[in-house]
Amino acid sequence: WRVFKFFPLLQCVLSAIIVVAIKSLLKQIGELRELWKTSKLDTFTWLATFFAVVVLDVDYGLIIGIVFSLITVLYRSQVPKTSILGHIPGTEFYRDVAKYPTARLIPGIRICHFGSSLYFANKEFFRSEVYRLVGVHPQELSRHTSTPALGDCVSVVSD
Repeated sequence: WRVFKFFPLLQCVLSAIIVVAIKSLLKQIGELRELWKTSKLDTFTWLATFFAVVVLDVDYGLIIGIVFSLITVLYRSQVPKTSILGHIPGTEFYRDVAKYPTARLIPGIRICHFGSSLYFANKEFFRSEVYRLVGVHPQELSRHTSTPALGDCVSVVSD
């Protein structure tokens, strides 16, 4: 019988915990614009998890969030960001020439940035991106000239 005396108190405490959790969740909604600017894939992961938790249930929402996160990790490793890096004058830094107008290309040298680990599943993407970024395809180059094709002269920076 003593347990039933505390039943209203347990519901009150549980309600307070839920209100505090919802408060922090609503604060995260305000930060959604910044997340969108930083990473669109992370924003979609957050939105998918949020709506799955609200519409379905916490358990299903978490499972959907985990699955969505795994899919984005696979996508990022299969199709990573690539860029050509240029030297920032007066520093030792190299940055993406498309994002940093002060970055200068070094004549005769192209430094390619590959935003993922290189492994068997993304090797063809890596090869095609290096050819695209450098602007030279070795097979076409070897057809037109008698000199050896593009070999070890491409330097690659990987995260």
